[in-house]
Amino acid sequence: MDARERTVVAVFAALYCIAAVLIAALVPSERDVSPLLIAALLLGHAAVSQVRFEFGMGFVVPEQLIVVPMLLLCPLPYVPILIAAAGVLGLIPDFRKGSWSKDRWLKPIADSGPILAPVLILAAFAPGAPDLSLMPVYAVAIAAQLGTDFAQALIRNSLLDRVPARELARIFFGATRVELVLSPIALVATLAAYEEPLVLVAVIAPLVWLLDNFSKDRAARYASALELNRAYRGTVMLLSDVLEFEDEYTAQHSR
Repeated sequence: MDARERTVVAVFAALYCIAAVLIAALVPSERDVSPLLIAALLLGHAAVSQVRFEFGMGFVVPEQLIVVPMLLLCPLPYVPILIAAAGVLGLIPDFRKGSWSKDRWLKPIADSGPILAPVLILAAFAPGAPDLSLMPVYAVAIAAQLGTDFAQALIRNSLLDRVPARELARIFFGATRVELVLSPIALVATLAAYEEPLVLVAVIAPLVWLLDNFSKDRAARYASALELNRAYRGTVMLLSDVLEFEDEYTAQHSR
C-alpha cells in the first residue's frame, strides 16, 4: 500500500476497533454458546475468506455463509471482534505464499465495518436464540449490513480510488447479488443448526467446497484469457519490430 492508502486503512481499522470494544463492553450477552462452536465458526470464516471470485476491480467472497451463523449463534457483543480476528487469520496463507503484502494485515479489520450495523439491530430486537418468527428483523439486519457496506465503499472510493460513482455502484450491486443469494441459505441452515450444530457442517461445507472449485476454475479461465491476450500483443509487437526495418510508419501504426 502507498502512504495514503495505509493511512486510510489504519483510520478505518482504528475506528472499527473502538466500536468493537464499546459493543463488547456495553451490549449484554444473552446467548450461552459452546466455545467449540465459536472456534469452529471463527476458523470457518477464515477458511471461507480464501474462496475468491474475480469480479470487477477485485473479488467476491461468499462470507455470508459464515457471517450469518456468527450473527445468530455467537455471543453478540463479541461478534465484531470475532469477525475481525477471522479476517486477519484468513490472510495468513496469503502472507505465507507471498501473494499479499504483509502491511495489508489491517485491511480485513478496516473492511469489517458493515458488521456493526446488524450486530446493533440484533442486539436491540433479536438478542436471543434464532427463531423463524424473527425473520423480518434478520432481513433488516442484512439490509443494514449491505447498506453500510456500500456507504463505506463510497467513503473509501472518495478518499482513494476515485472511480465514477455510477461505475462503483454497478460493481457493488453486481457483487451484492452473491450475498443476497447466499444469505437465505445460511439463515435456514443456522435456524436448523441451533438444535444440531452439525447441520452447519452438512450444509455449508459442501457448498463452500463447490464454490471454491468454481472460483479456481474461473481464475484459471481468466489467467488463460490473459495469457492469450499477452501472446497476441507479443505477436503484434514482434511483427512491428520486423516491419520497422522496412517502414517505420507502418510499424508505429501496428503498435
